[in-house]
Amino acid sequence: MEVLEQRLAWIEPDHFERGSAVRVIERQKDGEGTATFTSPDNNQLLRFNLSEENRLRLLKQRKVADGILLELGQDGHPVRLHLVELKGSVTTGKWREVKEQLLGALHNAHALMGLLGLPMPETVECHTCYTKDRIGPQESAQPALFKPGVGVKLPPRQAQDWQQGYCELSPEFPRFRHHKHRRDEQGDVVVAV
Repeated sequence: MEVLEQRLAWIEPDHFERGSAVRVIERQKDGEGTATFTSPDNNQLLRFNLSEENRLRLLKQRKVADGILLELGQDGHPVRLHLVELKGSVTTGKWREVKEQLLGALHNAHALMGLLGLPMPETVECHTCYTKDRIGPQESAQPALFKPGVGVKLPPRQAQDWQQGYCELSPEFPRFRHHKHRRDEQGDVVVAV
């Protein structure tokens, strides 16, 4: 824990937040709002703000999700890594973009873990906080895509992972658990991790 405290001193204080509740804030108009994450187990959460402007510039992946949350157990060791993106409406195209941003956040998280002198947690979970789900058959702009054709083998749906609660970011990483959180009219949501 001492090494973590020393290493956190290397980071500008306005780029992270820690506590049993932390906030990921999206300021852009189409996804504006706040996602507050809490730890029911009273684990410490360490949140890093990211954006396309506020990312590790040496990494090739330019798109990054809005936040990285590192969950530390009572012993101070990493328990889980949470990658968080806030969006307005989620369409199939936006879902592809969200996955790119989550991948960028994962790359940044690997670098941050090295900077903090901590091992990468075994568990990585992805979170999308959204206002409208435009992917499901009830909300899709193209509901006919969900209807099977007669005698025609359907190609795999592009947003199947969105529907089934997992996230495939890249062939180099395993499939991660994905949580969807609907935001209120103000764009806010509270999530217990």
